[in-house]
Amino acid sequence: MVIGFTLTPWIGFGRPTLVRKEPLENTQNGARRTRSGILDSKVFLAEKEAHRPDLGKGIPPETENTTQHSCEGGDSIVEVIDTCPESFKTCREWIAFTDLHVRRSTIQTCLQVLRYVHEQALRREAGVVFLGDFWHSRGDLPVEPLNLILEEFSRWTQPMIMISGNHDQVSIDGELNALEPIALAAGEDRVMVFSKPTLFLDALWLPFRRNDAELLKALGSTHSANAKAIFCHIDVYGADMNNGHVSVLGTKPNRLFHPDTVVYSGHFHKPQTVPGTGIRYLGSPYQISLSEAGQSKALVVLDSQWTVKQEIPIDFGPRHFRLKSMDHLEKTIDSLRANDLLALELPSTGRDSVESIVRKVVSKGAKLQLKRKPKPTSKARIENAESLSLERVFTMYAEIKGCSKEIVSSGLGIIRDYLNDDSDVIPAESRRSSTLELVTVNFQGFGSFEKLATYSAKNRGVVLVVGENSSSTGLSSNAAGKTTMMVAPLWCLTGFTDIRPDGTRATGLSTEMLNDNSESGFVQVEGLLDGRQLRVTRSLRRKGRRIESSLEVILDVCR
Repeated sequence: MVIGFTLTPWIGFGRPTLVRKEPLENTQNGARRTRSGILDSKVFLAEKEAHRPDLGKGIPPETENTTQHSCEGGDSIVEVIDTCPESFKTCREWIAFTDLHVRRSTIQTCLQVLRYVHEQALRREAGVVFLGDFWHSRGDLPVEPLNLILEEFSRWTQPMIMISGNHDQVSIDGELNALEPIALAAGEDRVMVFSKPTLFLDALWLPFRRNDAELLKALGSTHSANAKAIFCHIDVYGADMNNGHVSVLGTKPNRLFHPDTVVYSGHFHKPQTVPGTGIRYLGSPYQISLSEAGQSKALVVLDSQWTVKQEIPIDFGPRHFRLKSMDHLEKTIDSLRANDLLALELPSTGRDSVESIVRKVVSKGAKLQLKRKPKPTSKARIENAESLSLERVFTMYAEIKGCSKEIVSSGLGIIRDYLNDDSDVIPAESRRSSTLELVTVNFQGFGSFEKLATYSAKNRGVVLVVGENSSSTGLSSNAAGKTTMMVAPLWCLTGFTDIRPDGTRATGLSTEMLNDNSESGFVQVEGLLDGRQLRVTRSLRRKGRRIESSLEVILDVCR
């Protein structure tokens, strides 16, 4: 029997447990480039194995105090450099920085940073160390910033050591990277680029690698044991990624490094030392994004034994501000400088006049992002309505609407007559709630997924979704279809991609929902509703320039 009804989803989060990493079943994704830029992808589900109350926030639980084991063959993958230009050997100091992220929008700030670094190195007769992510876009360098950078390095006189980060790498194995043009412009006697694990000047240099196995081999070598310091570009479990969010996908430090090892790394932009380790992230040299609002930046000066000698505070480029109120904004205006970026979220209600203060911000040459919190499309729900009697809910609703006593009395009479009619009344305990258990989610032609994809939704608990973009070089989780995959069952059951407690809802149908290469698609959810077999299928079909949808709900009512 085919019946129709409306489901209101309830999403709950229980004890976070995480376990395995498994490919999506039958996912030969088949997604090609679409209007939203989606590429071929594989989507993985990962579930965590241990309860971590602080998952994603604060400092992670302490790991066991174990050291890495020696990996067979480690010495063979480490390149040892004994001969080099004399200028490298005679440096008594090194100025270290990382994560410059050169692109069109940041080129002027990046040039300021480079000139200041070179000026400091000249004054100190020091060398320079750079730990990855020089460029922002891997494999596709815009001509304008590329030419400016090459021109800058053609005047470079101080020795410089560079390793590649994930943003610099062109090939998946990491050995082809976008730092080579810099070495050619400056001359190999001034800039050395290490594209593979290298022992040089009593330090181990480790460029970014997608696979931990190569890093483990290099770190398990005798060269690693004899190194005075390690320079790398890695994602370490427990590192602060910005805004208090902690890396939970990175490699645990005790797998890579001895607790006493001195490690300097690029990758995360917040300057920090990972708790309980000797791993120091140098941080970016300027505030690259709003997530770095309020962060102080510095260059790190190392001696010839690779220990920290001092920090040089720096303040280049636009600063970012997260503001909580108009008062906060007004107090910030006097300290603004050109191109600073301010972000302020205003309440959905209220009559705050922002015109005059916007003019003040603009007069400083700064930029202001104003955003109002979404305004509910419906009145707030009656609190705890599900646990109240029908009479009480109606009475409270009538009070909110300002109904007369006559209407309230008449309405209560109708409710009581209904409740006294035993033939039609469902028992109260059955009216209050139903149990929906999701078992399987199937979808095809939905978003970036052209071909049929299936995943199990049974007993998942809290799920961490990780994407791998197989058509893009380097490590990237962006545009892999994670959001599409997770929003599919929500859209299937409710017709909307966003349902909020205050009643605000995102639109439920758009042309982007149907894959560019498909004329039709569907999302199907199979499960149990109060123990009965349930199958909900919401379909999409292209009709000219429009997209039409239909819904089929099949519930086994014979039990």
